[in-house]
Amino acid sequence: MARFVMDLLESRRLLSATSHLRLSQLTPAQIIAADQAEVTYANANLQSDQTTTQAQATADAAAVSAIQSQIVNPSQQEAQLTADQAAASTTISNDHTAISTAATNGLPTVTDDYKQIAADAGNATALATDQATLASDQAALQTAVSAAVTQLQNDQVSTQATIANDNAAIQALLQSTPAYTAAVAKQTADETAASALIQVANAIIAADKVQLQSDIDTTAPVCN
Repeated sequence: MARFVMDLLESRRLLSATSHLRLSQLTPAQIIAADQAEVTYANANLQSDQTTTQAQATADAAAVSAIQSQIVNPSQQEAQLTADQAAASTTISNDHTAISTAATNGLPTVTDDYKQIAADAGNATALATDQATLASDQAALQTAVSAAVTQLQNDQVSTQATIANDNAAIQALLQSTPAYTAAVAKQTADETAASALIQVANAIIAADKVQLQSDIDTTAPVCN
C-alpha cells in the first residue's frame, strides 16, 4: 500500500501542476471557479481515501484474525488455556461455596449461645459461662470464614497467574510463526501508509483553500 500512496501522490502533484498552468489562461472568475473545483475534487479524494484505507484496515484485521485462529485453535497452548480456565472457574466456585458453608455451619451455634444467654438472664454465674462460650464460638466462626476467604483470595491470585502464563505461551507461539508476524507487519505498514495518505489529502485540501482565498483576494478588484 505504501507504493500505492506514493504513486497516488505523484499523480495528484502532476495534476495540480497542470491545473495551475492552465489557470494563467483563465479570467479571474474562471480562476475562482477552478480553485473551488479543486477544493471539491480534493475533498472527494479525501473521502475516497478514507473509504479505501478503512477497507484495507478491515481486510488486514480479518487476515490477522484468520491466521491467528489457524495457529492458536489447534495448539496445545490453547488447549492448556481452556483447561486452566475451566479449572479456575471450578476452584473459585468451590471457594465461594466453602465461605458460605463456613458461615452456615457456625451461625446456628452462635445463635444458640444468644438464646442460652437470654434463658440464663439473672444468673450471673451461668451468664459468665454463656458469654465465654459465645466469645469462643464467635471466634471460631470468624476463623473459619476468614480461612475460607483467604483461600479464595489465594486461589484468585494463583489461577490468574496460571491463565496469564497460558496467554503468554500463546503469544510466544504466534510471535514464532512467520505467517502471523508477516500479517501483523503488513497491517502495521498499511496503517502507517493510510495515516500518511490521509494527512497528505488533508494538506492538499488546506493548500487548495489557501490558494482559493489568495485568488479571491487577488482578483476581487477585477471581479468587482
